[in-house]
This record gives sequence, C-alpha cells and structure tokens, in this order.
Amino acid sequence: MIHVPHALRVLLAGRELRAGAQAPAAPPRADAAPTLADDGGHAAQYATHSHRFWYVEWWYFTFTDAASGLAGIVAVGVFNPTNELGLGSASTTAVVYTPDGVFTAMDPWPLDTYAASADRADVKAGPNQITVVDPRAYQVKARSKDGSMTFDLTFRAADDARWLGHRMPGERPWEVSSWMSWMPAARVSGTVTVAGRAPVALADAPGYHDHNWAVWLFPCCVWTWVSAVDPEARVNLDFADQPSFSYRALYLRVGDERIAFDRGMDFSLADWARWMLLWKRPTAGTASGVDRTGAWRAELSWRALQLAALWRAPMLVFEHTAEVTVSLSRRDGERWEPAGSWVLRGFYEYTAEWL
Repeated sequence: MIHVPHALRVLLAGRELRAGAQAPAAPPRADAAPTLADDGGHAAQYATHSHRFWYVEWWYFTFTDAASGLAGIVAVGVFNPTNELGLGSASTTAVVYTPDGVFTAMDPWPLDTYAASADRADVKAGPNQITVVDPRAYQVKARSKDGSMTFDLTFRAADDARWLGHRMPGERPWEVSSWMSWMPAARVSGTVTVAGRAPVALADAPGYHDHNWAVWLFPCCVWTWVSAVDPEARVNLDFADQPSFSYRALYLRVGDERIAFDRGMDFSLADWARWMLLWKRPTAGTASGVDRTGAWRAELSWRALQLAALWRAPMLVFEHTAEVTVSLSRRDGERWEPAGSWVLRGFYEYTAEWL
C-alpha cells in the first residue's frame, strides 16, 4: 500500500544499504491489549535502526456498502521517514469499487507534509487526514490528486482492538514487523464521491481499520490477506499468510467469541488468472485449522470479485473485493459439531514481486 519513488525500483532488492544489523526488540506480553498509542505513529521508535531506510508504516481503512453497491479502500502511509538518500515519501492510496467499474489512485506526497502523532492515530499526508474523534471513532478525510475520489467518513468500532502480530522477526536479522487492528469491525458513515458524480451517503456500512509498521525489505516480502465484516451478525475475520515473517493466522470473531487460529493452518491458492500477460494472480483460496485451545475448527474460503491492480508499488498489489465463506465447528469429545456458517462480503489482497 506504499508508493515509493521510482528510483527505489532500480535498487538491487537484496542489497543492504547499511552495514550491520539491528535485531528486533522483544515483544510485549502475549496478553497485552493494544492501546490508543499503539495506533499512533511509530517511526520515532525506529529512527536509529540500522536499516531505517526500509521503514514503512500505513493506516488502512475499508468499507462495503450494500445499499449503494460501493466498496472502498483508503490508506495513508510513509516510507523512509528519516529521508535516507533523499528518498523518503508519504503516500495515500484510494480504491473505489462501483457497479460500473473500479477507480484507483496511488498518490505520493512530500515528506514534509506528513505528520503522525505518537499518542494516537492523528495522521496527515498532503491534504489528507485521519483524526481521532474518540478512542472508538475516527474521521478519515481524503482526496485523490486528480480529484476523481473524495472521502469524508467516520469509522466507529464494532469490535475490540487486537494484535495480529507484534515485533515479528523476519528472514533477515534486522527485519521486524508489527500489525494490529484497532477496528477489526466498524460501522462507517459519511460520504464518498467518485468520478464527478453526486456524493454517495453511507450509513452504518460495514468497515475495518488496521495499522502496519515494519523495517523490512518489503519488495521481497509478499503476503496474502483476507478480511470480512458483518457488524449486524457480529461476525468478522482477518486471515493472513506472510512467509517472510513465518506468519499464518486467522482471527475470527463470532458474537462474544474471539478465536485465534495460528498453529499449523492449512492454506492454498487456486484459479490463477493472467494479468498483463507476464504475471498471474490467484482468484480463490482456502485456509483451515484448529485454534490454540483445540476447541474450535474453522474452514475459510474466498473468491475474488472486482480487481484493482496497484502497480505503482514496489511489488504488485492485487486488491479485490471478495465473497468470503467461513464455517466454524466446536469439538464435542471426538467429534466436531457445526457451530455456524456465514457468507460475507470482504476484501482479498494478494501481492507478488515484479520479477
């Protein structure tokens, strides 16, 4: 989700810009819940990291509105905030899926227009702004540079904040990554304007907000991610496979149950389609596994619907709307008893290297 200067793409992906390596810090207690400051900016904590050139951070929001047929993504981020080699940049990414087509924008902004509070997710990049109204309500105002998309949205939490991965070590000794969701489910209201049409009003549309920050060789760190939200049914999920950090996990919330599946999950991708002749993307996938306690089993599948190919990133980012199916079973002695099955609308992200 990060736009970076074109000059970065010609750097050899495996070349380190600084000698030596700084190991990641120890993670906090496993049961430590995220705080409002955890959703704030973390760049200052890594300003002396041995590989600070590769620091990236972004705040990511989605919504799906059945009434209008619109779905969308808004992300605000920064790459190399200490401006090593003069290649630091802020960015915004916007995608709107409509019944008539998909609109995308990946806009760079001068680094001096970027600011992020360390205490909360008050973030600016160019004229775009995330504002914390209160710990469970954020306002997102964004506009693509070409004016084709504008957003004035309020996200209100419909599930509790959760760590999805904290200070995970990567393949290289200097790499470290954190991922948390301040709003694993949200209700979204406000307006979206697309292609000069009249503003579309959203009222209690399903939404989501997560936050990633890392020092990593991200052109080589690909991942698969699936998310789906239904606040009315009180069901939402996050699944990710990130091999560079030996990470594969599913978070599933059903009513008051919040279940973590992160031990030996099976995972596969299928139905590969060509993109621009030379590249391929999987349009379907499955994942399954048993939770940490051994009491629950989940089976997850998804199929891609509309595609937004974000090719201006240093890797290919295929963003899709998706139909997501999840089934939950509970152990009863030696048997698994069905506990529910849901078909949800959500998002599916698959990344790939250019070469």
